[in-house]
Parts: sequence; C-alpha cells; structure tokens
Amino acid sequence: MRRKELSIKWKLILYLTCFVMFITAILWVVQTVFLDEFYERIKVKSVLETAEYVESEFESENLEAIVDEVSLQEEVSVSIVGQDGSLFIRSDRSHDSVLEKLSSEEIGKIYMQAVESEEGVLKSYQFLKPEPLGVREEAPQKGEVKSIVYANVVEDSSGQKQMLFVDSVITPIDTTVSTLRTQLLYVTGMLVVAAAGLAILLSKKIADPLMRINDAAKTIVDAGQDVRFEGSGYREVVELGDTLNSAVEELSKAEKLQRELVANISHDLKTPLTMIIGYSEAMRDLPGENTPENMQVVIDEANRLNRLVTDVLSISKIQSGTESLELTRVNLTELIERTIDRCSKLTESKGYSIEFLAEEDAWVYADELKISQVIYNLLGNAITHTGEDNRIKVVQSISKDKVKVSVVDSGEGIPKDQLGNIWERYYKLDKVHKRARIGTGLGLSIVKSVVEMHGGSCGVDSEEGKGSEFWFELGGGKLE
Repeated sequence: MRRKELSIKWKLILYLTCFVMFITAILWVVQTVFLDEFYERIKVKSVLETAEYVESEFESENLEAIVDEVSLQEEVSVSIVGQDGSLFIRSDRSHDSVLEKLSSEEIGKIYMQAVESEEGVLKSYQFLKPEPLGVREEAPQKGEVKSIVYANVVEDSSGQKQMLFVDSVITPIDTTVSTLRTQLLYVTGMLVVAAAGLAILLSKKIADPLMRINDAAKTIVDAGQDVRFEGSGYREVVELGDTLNSAVEELSKAEKLQRELVANISHDLKTPLTMIIGYSEAMRDLPGENTPENMQVVIDEANRLNRLVTDVLSISKIQSGTESLELTRVNLTELIERTIDRCSKLTESKGYSIEFLAEEDAWVYADELKISQVIYNLLGNAITHTGEDNRIKVVQSISKDKVKVSVVDSGEGIPKDQLGNIWERYYKLDKVHKRARIGTGLGLSIVKSVVEMHGGSCGVDSEEGKGSEFWFELGGGKLE
C-alpha cells in the first residue's frame, strides 16, 4: 500500500520551521557558548596591534601623543617603563593598568622575560596572579577582573632599553551572555511564529491553486462535464493551468473526432453493405436481375469496403510506428502519370478530366507503393470536392533538390479557420458527410502521415469560392 505523503502546505511549514530553528541554534552557539573565546581573541589581537604600532613610532618626537591617541582608540593602557619600574610615558587610561598593581619585583621579572624573548611576553592576569595565556586554572568568580598583558623590551637610539607595557581589561561578560540568551529566547519564539505564518501564507498561495487544479483534473473522468483549470498566484501555477486547459481542449477535440470517426466509418461501411445486400437479394429473388451490370455493382462495393478496411489498417500502423518504408529510386513523374491513368478510368464515364503538368522527370528515393497511395488519395479528394466543371489539375515542380506535387480542384474552397483540421481522420467541413467518389474518407490523414514518414512536408492553399490546392514536397532525393 502506498504511503500517504504530506501535503505541500504542511511540508512548507515543516521546512521553514526547521530552517528557523537551525539558524537560531547557530546564533545561540556563536553568541553564548563561544562568546568568551571570541571576545578574548579580539582583545589579544588589539593589544598586539597596538604594541606593534607604538614600537614602530618609538623614535617619534610625538611618542607621548601617539600613545594617548592609540590608547583611546583601542581602549587599552600603554606604558613605557624602565627595568626598575620607573615610568617614562603613560597613557591617560593607564590608571586602570595592571602595571600599577604589580610590585617592582614582578615588573623586573617581566622585564627579564621580555629581554630573553625576541617576540615579547604575552600573559593574562587575574587577581594580579600571573598565568600563561590560554591556561585557565579556574573560571573567574563574580566581581573578578581578568586582563591581557603584553610586554617587550625596546632599545632607543641612545642605546637605552625600555619596556613597552600594553594591557587591556577583559571585562566580565557574564551579564552580557545572560542578556543575549534572554534575547535569543524571545527572538527564537518570534522567528518560529513568523516562519509558521509565512509558511501558511505561502502554502495558501501555492497549494490552494494546485488543489483546485487537482480537483478539476479529477472531474475529467466525467466525459459529460466541461473542465476549466484556474491557475493563480505564481507564474508556474498559471502556466500549469493553461497547459492543462490546452490538454483538455485537445482531449475534447479528439473525443469529438473519435465520435465522428465511428459515425462516418459506420456510414461508409453501411452504404456498400446495403447495396451489396440489396443487389444480391434482387439477383436471387427477381428473374432477369442476375446481370453482369448488377454483379459489377456488387464487386465495386465490395472493393470499396476492402479499400476502407485497408486504409484504416494503414493509418493505424503508421500512427503506431509499426509501418516501415522500403526506399528505392523512383521516377516520381511516371508514378504520377500511372496513378492519374488509374483514376481516369474510374471517373471518365462521369465527365471528370485530370490534367498533368511537368517540365521534366523527377527522381526521388521513396517507398513507391506508399507515395502512389499519397497521390491516389489527393486525386480522390480533388475528385470528391471539385466544382461543376469536374476539372482537376496536377502540377509537378522542381526546386533545387526538392520536388513539389500540387493537386488543384475548382471546388467551394475551405474556410481559413478550418485549414488546420482537414488532415484529421474523417474531419468534415459541414454537418453532412460526403461520401468519397473514389478512395475513402481517411485519405488526407494517410497523406500527411506517409509524407512525414519520408521526411517531407504537406499543406493546403485554399480560398472560399475558388477551390483548393493540396500539395506535398519531398526532399533529399536525386533528380534527373
């Protein structure tokens, strides 16, 4: 049994809620768990950069002013002292300096360590007890102050050595962390609520049109109900609605043509069957009716039935892809002439005339039998629909490596809005089904399918009241 999936509405709510919780968790970790470490790294960097800058300006005449300025900008204390702790320069912020809380012995010890170290000494102090940076014997208790200290010995131009002492207080941030945590709790709650609201809004904009389209699609199974898909909200949903509306229109058109196909085939099957039965019964029951003429009618109608069944099978094979081509080098001009002769023998007694115009022979690579069927079907269509003069004209023209064959009649013509539908099986222009004089009502559909199998094209040019010109064009062949 197929597991029931969550709807798009609940998936949007779930995804957005999870996303907000993930972002909030990252903020929580960064702003609380690692805040102490981040803050200490920033202060250490500030102390080292200040010391480096002061060392670079050590020979400046305005050293004292530089010390005051950088101390104010970086919020650090800067002092320059001798080995015995005597003070040479002190910034305005040095009253909070760790230096004031150290004894002369401790300052001398730091001085000696700085002399031995080429890169200076970096320490942290807590309750004035020195400990190496990064070593935390225990967390500071409430009210304790921790400071970062950097000391380095600098030799001036006179050869006198002095110690640069830079320190910065790392203010206890327990209160800050507690404040941030409280804020994050409120922010998390607001974000979750906002995410849920946004998800509901988006799901309404996206899911509701899709649900309406889904409900409309379910009604397609009811053949008697007209369906219209209404897509709104987003371009993709609107395009989906338009696409489904086009599909419904095509399905409706196909269903209508299918009904007409059944009705028309039934009509074309019934007419010859009625004539066969009628003439057969007359020859059986009535003396003197068993004549060659009556037998010929029966044979002709039986042949018509055979052609109809053959055409139905042909188009079914073509459209299912099971029909294949047997390509040979064909003299298309001679093939047209032979087909015209065959049609003329069937129609001359009824006053039809077929004129063929060709300047030279055309040779193509094609399936001779199927192209013959194309020509025959176009001639049959022209004979059925030509005007009162009963004249049909066939024109062959050659352009570069293509051959175009046109069949022109003088019938009533075809309205422009119906030109695209005439290639459908059994499509008719009016409500009265006109029985084909030769061939079957499937002819134009077979023409289109066979020509496309050869990689060619076909079309029709028509004007109401002036007749029609049906044509097909084959390319890629050799001409002589």
